[in-house]
Amino acid sequence: MRKKFEQDIGISPKLFSQIVRFQCSLSMFMNDKNYSIWDIIEESGYYDQAHLINEYKKFSYYSPRQLMDGKAWVI
Repeated sequence: MRKKFEQDIGISPKLFSQIVRFQCSLSMFMNDKNYSIWDIIEESGYYDQAHLINEYKKFSYYSPRQLMDGKAWVI
């Protein structure tokens, strides 16, 4: 099943799952400022804060704090 998924989608199911989780948590960060970091961790399915931070750095090169503070958007 994994091979078929990779063939059809082009990435592994694990990477796909990580991307979806990242997008979900990023949406929570960007659309509603009332969520705490712990709400986002719990709702998005991260194990802990370090897990969330590592995935943010992996996919966006910024920590969640940098994104929340707007430092990532300064060019």
